[in-house]
Amino acid sequence: MKFLSKVTKLFVLCFSLLLTGQAYAGYMTLQDQIWGIDPDGDGDTSNAVMLLNMDYDSFTYVSFSDATHFTDYGFLYSTDDSALKGMYAKATLTGEASGSNASFDAGSTMNWYDASDNLIMTLTLIYGDSTNVALDPVGGTISGSLRFQFEITYVAEDYFYIWDGVDWIDLADLIGEDSPYYMEAGSQIQRATNNLLTVEQNSSDLAGTGLNILDELDSITGLPAGSAQSAINTPSFAGFVTFNDGNVFVGVVPEPGMLSLMGLAFLGFAGFQSRRKSQQNS
Repeated sequence: MKFLSKVTKLFVLCFSLLLTGQAYAGYMTLQDQIWGIDPDGDGDTSNAVMLLNMDYDSFTYVSFSDATHFTDYGFLYSTDDSALKGMYAKATLTGEASGSNASFDAGSTMNWYDASDNLIMTLTLIYGDSTNVALDPVGGTISGSLRFQFEITYVAEDYFYIWDGVDWIDLADLIGEDSPYYMEAGSQIQRATNNLLTVEQNSSDLAGTGLNILDELDSITGLPAGSAQSAINTPSFAGFVTFNDGNVFVGVVPEPGMLSLMGLAFLGFAGFQSRRKSQQNS
């Protein structure tokens, strides 16, 4: 009965997508759908936090290996709601910058963790680009907009949900090889200063979480302790730190042309069958 209930929810969600989804650059977005997060991951959706998107802040350590190629080490943390406090992500992205443009290499990953340091989602970069980026760390000018699209390649059960108008559907039950889901992310960047670092570290978003921005950046880069602080104090193209204010939302990619209602439903049905067989065999 539980299995049939999940399948029924999928069909309801498919109708919902066709009625309210908007097409952006070849994929169907769930930006106008309500999605949510169950912070403790216990499967009890009565305490799920409803979201249209998720706001985050991040600090990134950027290092250029030559005139154009860079590596971006990011530490992100949720700024949405007290229920999401302590949720964070780590990412290592590579790319190229030329003039006012920056692009990021596909295939890099971002891992999201809950407040207990459990891995709850892995995102794989599909593309990343920029708008009006200015990078002059020595002169102190860092600005511009970044946007990314990540495929959700792993999501833990009982954390992320989509609202079908009646009930929550576990995002883990929707993820499948034939129906990729995406996280879109956008942010505004600026130079990270010590004053900004202090404000953010003492903010309600991080206070009491045990997360320390500088320690996390040093850990992600693998550099000696104090490297991130030095990059803030004395920025150079070899190492500087940016602050990013952004948000993310979930989307689903349709078949070429237009993904039909029954096609989406049966993709989900097949995913449930696969999960059910796996559970029976375990």
